[in-house]
Amino acid sequence: MRHIFFAERELSKVPELDPASPLTIAKAGVVGAGTMGSGIAITFAQSGVPVVVVDTNEEAVDKARQTVMGMFMYQVQKGRLTQEEAWQRGQSITFTDDWSELAGADLVVEAVFEDLDVKREVFAKLDGIVKPEGLLASNTSTLDIDAMAAATKRPEKVLGLHFFVPANIMPLLEIVRGRATSAQTLATAFAVGKTLKKKAVLAGNAFGFIGNRMVFDYVREAFALAEEGTAPARVDAVVKAFGFPMGPFAMSDLSGLDIGLHVQKLQGKSGQGRTNVLERLVEQKRLGQKAMAGFFKYDKAVGKGREPIADPVVEQLFAQEARKAGIAPRVVTDREIRERLLYALINRGAYLLEEGIALRPGDIDIVFVYGYGFPPHHGGPMWYADEVGVALVYERIREFEAAFGPQWKPSALLARIAESGATFAASSCFDPSTSSGQAELSMTPGGVVSNA
Repeated sequence: MRHIFFAERELSKVPELDPASPLTIAKAGVVGAGTMGSGIAITFAQSGVPVVVVDTNEEAVDKARQTVMGMFMYQVQKGRLTQEEAWQRGQSITFTDDWSELAGADLVVEAVFEDLDVKREVFAKLDGIVKPEGLLASNTSTLDIDAMAAATKRPEKVLGLHFFVPANIMPLLEIVRGRATSAQTLATAFAVGKTLKKKAVLAGNAFGFIGNRMVFDYVREAFALAEEGTAPARVDAVVKAFGFPMGPFAMSDLSGLDIGLHVQKLQGKSGQGRTNVLERLVEQKRLGQKAMAGFFKYDKAVGKGREPIADPVVEQLFAQEARKAGIAPRVVTDREIRERLLYALINRGAYLLEEGIALRPGDIDIVFVYGYGFPPHHGGPMWYADEVGVALVYERIREFEAAFGPQWKPSALLARIAESGATFAASSCFDPSTSSGQAELSMTPGGVVSNA
């Protein structure tokens, strides 16, 4: 817990931002009135920043208005706001189908469908409407910020602002820098994060950034365990026993299996699993909690429809698809379940540090504690690696590589720290001032990773 406290204080310490003065964000814009767009609008309004929400879908706009007013009235009922404060905040959000209303915005966040071509069209349109000094941000959870910036004449003013669902409640904000994103733009993003009372973490521009890129590996191992005969309910139970609020299968149901399948396809070959279970479930309209059926069943009489109920049908589907793929069933211990899920996170986190996508081990820990429910008393995945012993984690990952394949290849950074007897906490893994943004690592005699 002390580690998390101090890691939070380090988040905005990015050397090249020291001389940069942030711009004033007096008015914000949001493109898209869906769940995410509405949540982002509420977040700005709660912080006293007027916001314009643009969407041409009348039904979506009506639903967003209801969501916004419902949220503020709920806060009145809970005694967190007065009637007058709720009214003022509601009035600070303007819904329109007129894109020209965004002309005077200091910052516009797009929150449209997760499709790169769609987002590039939005950025090109915004570039011709928003004042030249205005910043353009994407709420994408996976896609290429540089590709979006290339659709504009102001790439230095383009960045990612990845909010987490629901945006007005979740405290994490990933600030994603593109190749051309200026120091002033990043400094402004950190100032916005502070205004919105978010834990703002800097991330490099890579598919999935920090959090989702690591979660892909985590979910990969959950799927692999289910394919090998471990029931999804047991996998989730082990993770919850460790301290997470939910396991990987319940998390997938919450976010939507259709969304998961879409992201899997965006990853191309690297995202393909050994079986077609996810595709089969989506074909069966088992889309997760919203459809009352996904990896688990849901019943409105049980936990208001949010409590996962084990479903033998899904276990049978995993078994059938595993047989087709030639995957033999295995008996695994709870320890192996825990290690495969957590060590997958640790290994990918080490890669992200090595590649310069994450600035510090503590930044990764903040992402997972505040964005994914990693139990704070374990300090986050990288701190947990130190807690277990990096050498022991590395040894186990090498065993998994031998048993399961190249997806478990250990990071070179992980190997160096393990072989030196050092820890992630004692390591300086990345120099953001390097022109390539890549970490050039070497070991000092004391075993601490430093920049060569």
